[in-house]
Amino acid sequence: MQEQRKYNIGAARREERERWIPKISLRRRELVRESAIGLGWVASAFMLGRAETFFSTYPLGLALLCAAENRITYIMIGLCAAAISSGHYPAVYISAFFTALIVRVVTRIFIDTSESRELPEGFVEKIRAINSRLFRESVSLRMTVASLCAFVVGLYAIIVGGYRYYDLFGTLFGVVAAPVFVWLLVGFCRGDGKKKVVRLRYLAGLATLIGGICYTLRDVYFFGVSVCAFAALLVTLWMSRREGVLYGCVIGFICGLALDPLYAPLFILSAIAEGLLQSISPILASSAAFAVAMTWGLYIDGIDALTRLLPSLLLSSALFCGIDRSGLLDAEWKSTAERPSRREEELSAERERANCRTRSDEERLMAVSESFASLSEIFYNLSDRLRRPGILDLRHMCDNVFDRHCPDCPSREVCWGLEYGASLDMIAKLCTSLHERGRVDNDCIPENIKARCKELKDIVGEINSGTASLSEAVLRGEKAGVFALDYDAMSHILAEAVEEQREDFDRAEDAEEKVRLSLEKMGLYPDALFVYGQRRKYVCARGIDVSRTRTDAASLRMRLEQACGCALEDPLFEFYGGNGRGRLSMTLTTRRRYTAERACLTAAAEGEGEGAVCGDSVCMFENNRDYFYALISDGMGTGGGAAFNSGVCTLFLEKMLMAGNRTATVLRMLNGVLRSKGGARQMESSATVDLFELDLLTGRASIVKSGAAPTFIRRDGDIFKIHSETVPIGILAAIDARKTELEISEGDIIVMVSDGVSDAMSEEEGGGDSSRLVRILADEWEDDLDRMTHKIVGRAQSLGGKDDLSVIIVRIGLY
Repeated sequence: MQEQRKYNIGAARREERERWIPKISLRRRELVRESAIGLGWVASAFMLGRAETFFSTYPLGLALLCAAENRITYIMIGLCAAAISSGHYPAVYISAFFTALIVRVVTRIFIDTSESRELPEGFVEKIRAINSRLFRESVSLRMTVASLCAFVVGLYAIIVGGYRYYDLFGTLFGVVAAPVFVWLLVGFCRGDGKKKVVRLRYLAGLATLIGGICYTLRDVYFFGVSVCAFAALLVTLWMSRREGVLYGCVIGFICGLALDPLYAPLFILSAIAEGLLQSISPILASSAAFAVAMTWGLYIDGIDALTRLLPSLLLSSALFCGIDRSGLLDAEWKSTAERPSRREEELSAERERANCRTRSDEERLMAVSESFASLSEIFYNLSDRLRRPGILDLRHMCDNVFDRHCPDCPSREVCWGLEYGASLDMIAKLCTSLHERGRVDNDCIPENIKARCKELKDIVGEINSGTASLSEAVLRGEKAGVFALDYDAMSHILAEAVEEQREDFDRAEDAEEKVRLSLEKMGLYPDALFVYGQRRKYVCARGIDVSRTRTDAASLRMRLEQACGCALEDPLFEFYGGNGRGRLSMTLTTRRRYTAERACLTAAAEGEGEGAVCGDSVCMFENNRDYFYALISDGMGTGGGAAFNSGVCTLFLEKMLMAGNRTATVLRMLNGVLRSKGGARQMESSATVDLFELDLLTGRASIVKSGAAPTFIRRDGDIFKIHSETVPIGILAAIDARKTELEISEGDIIVMVSDGVSDAMSEEEGGGDSSRLVRILADEWEDDLDRMTHKIVGRAQSLGGKDDLSVIIVRIGLY
């Protein structure tokens, strides 16, 4: 009991340590990350604090302090270090920094209280609430504080400098420049945003920060490398890659001005080269940017550019390539204030879980598909062996044949006595020939046996007949090939289902970007936008502020249709969150572009008597994936047997296509079904298939024919004929079908007929022309589809059609 207790205490301690290890690691990572961000702000503040502008003034550091909302401590450290290292009135500038800080706190507490709320109870909660309100005053107050502090520093410089005009002009410049820089830097300090105005201000502040840093580093060299040129090209390439050519050119222009106005085109050309070529090859883009930069440098500086610019630009472009290859360009660094809320984290986790579940389902379905494919291969190999009689069965059959003919033969003692070995070799050759070719001939018999055997012809004939009987018996009971076809078809169905599921839920990034631009042009800036699917698109936009736009639903739908390249349903708006601020979600889905008006008619062949059954089957239907199908199946012959075969085809195709399966796979399964129904040598079970498929979303259509009559298309009065030389389905092991793809437009008319109509309308012997039907469609056309079907069938009956008659007419219209 004592040992068990000690063990339990040790286990508890281990569990406690394991519980704290992730927390410690998390804190370490957070500490490292916060330290890196802090060092970045210290360095940025130090650079801006040392940026000497006109008349020996330093307004950029003061502007950064007044514009910042977070990381104030880091900024103060960097500015104080800059003031001390510059040696230009360090005590005055440090005093100005602290004065600006105190004034900002005082104005926020006592003056700018418009957004303040009642303080919560509790001392700690009050301190936290007050801290969260600090440094959030209006931009105008920050600009005023910066201008006031710049005036104080300038006044001190005027007094100490002996009232020179130089110091006076410096004071005036500082008083004006400091609030301007504050206004620019506020956009960067507040962070990036999805709204266009917020994003532009953010990029303007970023450009100001980068330009100030480059301006400070313009005279700094490290082992002969210009730090400013190095950093300027690196930032220009990064901005061009992240934001596009335009923003890259702006940043490059500002960096060029900071380094030397003559170098501004150098960085602009680099941004253009990077932006235009990065989609082709990132390495090619960086190399081209380096090449055009050096070309401009050689044009401006001549041979001196090799020492002044070459090392800096070469190192910068090489480093950018390395960063790109490592994937760091795609990393997103967000501060604690910019992190998503708990609810957003939960939604992100749910989305990730859903994506994982989708991937898992796809992998499982693909695994099942591969297993079906393996089973299909196994069954096909097995069926290939079972189709031929075995060697032992053939040997036994040959022995029986010789036993029936040899006992009364005068030469028996010679064949089965003196030459017994040669006779056994002959039987072995006969069995091999039977197994490989299915029959034997006299060439397999030795010449000496041919000379003395009187019943050789009867023996060979009986052996061949017996082999045929064995093969027929095997084929009659052999169903492994049918199973192989079924498993193979099921494998394709599962694989196609996975592929279609992936196409329906893959993110359409190109269409999404176009939709985003269209919404922004209409004054809509969604918080989240997703566009899924290829053939059928699904558009979802969340967090829309409807008060910013005057666009109606119809105009919105038309704009998004142009962006997506497909017809869309009217947008569905739903409010969420219950805040009553007019923010809502909008969803749109692809709608049908075309409709199919149809009519059909069938008639039994003449001469079958009353109550005759038509051997043709006709079917027209739409499935839930917005496909329309029209089908004529003509069973071979007439009467009940033909009707049964065509009925099986029609029912099978309708059920499988209604489930959304693809035509080619379904026809393969149907071919296996008909072959298994007919058996190996019992009876023939076959039927023609004439299938018209129309995508109601896109207008793409196809006609699949397997032994079917021609199909006619009427477009603007012209008649087009589509036919194929194929055999009916169910005859061959491999399906013989031809698929013709075509683009359908409004007003097209598709006329499908069976062999009975085609043969009756033919003016050529053999029924290969159907000229009468063409004249009816061209000269006697009526817009009433039902009347046209009766006219075609009636004309075929009057011309003495002896086969079953069927006709389908489909007219394409806009939805």
